[in-house]
Amino acid sequence: MVDQALTRPPRGGIQATWQRIGNKVKFTVQVKNQSGVSLSYADNKAAVHAVVYEDAKVGVTSRYARAAVFQNLATALASGASATFTLETPDLTVVDWNKLHYVVLVDYRPGSSGAYDMLQAAVALPAVSQNPAD
Repeated sequence: MVDQALTRPPRGGIQATWQRIGNKVKFTVQVKNQSGVSLSYADNKAAVHAVVYEDAKVGVTSRYARAAVFQNLATALASGASATFTLETPDLTVVDWNKLHYVVLVDYRPGSSGAYDMLQAAVALPAVSQNPAD
C-alpha cells in the first residue's frame, strides 16, 4: 500500500521498449524531463537505468536481478525537453527468457548531497520487430 499523502505526480515521462539480441537485451528509452530543473550527470548525477529481473525463488524473494545497466546523462536535458537513450545488458546466459521482466527508471540527486530522487519508473514493453523473421 502507498500512503497517498506522500505521493506526487511523476517528474519525468518514460516510454521504453526492450528487444532480445542474441543473449543480450537492448533497451530504447525515451525520457521527457518534467522536473523543473536541467538534468545532467555533471550537475546532479542524473542517469537512466534498466533492470532485468527473473521470476525465480532465491532466498526469501521470488525475484532474481539478472542485469542492471545505466547511462549517465552526459548532455544536459532541459526541463520540458526529451531525449532517447539506448542501453544494453551484458550476455544473459543462464536465464529463463520466458520469466524475465524489464523495468527502466530515471533518477537524479537534487542539491549537492543527499538521497537520489526517482523522477519516474516504467515497465519496458517488447519492441515491435521490423523484421518478419524475428
